[in-house]
Amino acid sequence: MVQAAQHAGVLRYLQMSALGTRLDAVSGYHRTKWRGEEIVRGSGLAWTIFRPSLIFGPKDAFVNMLAANLRLAPVMPTMGDGNYRLQPIHGADVARCYADVLEKPETAGQTFELCGEDRLTYRELLDAIAEALGKGHPWKPALPLSLMKPIIKTLQGFSTFPITMDQLQMLLEENICDGCWQKTFQFEPIRFRDGIREYLQR
Repeated sequence: MVQAAQHAGVLRYLQMSALGTRLDAVSGYHRTKWRGEEIVRGSGLAWTIFRPSLIFGPKDAFVNMLAANLRLAPVMPTMGDGNYRLQPIHGADVARCYADVLEKPETAGQTFELCGEDRLTYRELLDAIAEALGKGHPWKPALPLSLMKPIIKTLQGFSTFPITMDQLQMLLEENICDGCWQKTFQFEPIRFRDGIREYLQR
């Protein structure tokens, strides 16, 4: 993509990375995102990198998957204690940042971590989804990590298995940021409960 932009004479380049990306990341996902960022940073283009947190919206994978499970039964096991935190951001807000940055030449050469207003534990996130569905809070039995890690490592290669070791690692690391991006983009992000209610109730 960078080479195509260079060959076409495109000067402005926006890169979608991921929150938690860093050189010494444990997960392979974050390490590959870092390598992608390095290519962009060395491109000579006027680049801006975005690192969004968990993205939610009408066609998201994560929230809709959890909602589908909660529609079937009021039980949602958690990996470990479930107190690791997430700070989801609506896809419309990510798209707005992409559009707005093109009107802000001063953002060239900057990296923005994008996250929403609501910092929720995984257990709280499950409760919020249940509420949006008009259901009571689910039973959330804790699955010991010492038991689950070898199971996930063995079964993660099967497409029907719902989680990989990388995804578990990223959950446990948490997915939060300081929200400093709002100083540049000057708008309030969509709240998690408000956003999911709009599409889950449909």
